[in-house]
Amino acid sequence: MKIVHTTHFRRAFKKLTERQKSIFFQKLKLFQEDIFSPELKTHKLRGPFRHFFAFSLTSSERVVFQIDKEQKMIFLYDIGSHKVYKA
Repeated sequence: MKIVHTTHFRRAFKKLTERQKSIFFQKLKLFQEDIFSPELKTHKLRGPFRHFFAFSLTSSERVVFQIDKEQKMIFLYDIGSHKVYKA
């Protein structure tokens, strides 16, 4: 599947520290191999985000994404602490 970074994601990514960006790229490589790898702790969200999933970068940082099976694309929507669930 093709991975697309939304404008919202790109803005949030720019605010990350170099350490956080490094962790993201490590996890992204794993994500590209297996979206549901146990190491990522990928999970479906609930409530107003019920059409989204998230995977863990660290114990407090997440990447929120959406899967479009028809277009065979994954949209990375947001990155950051649990505040991303309140976007």
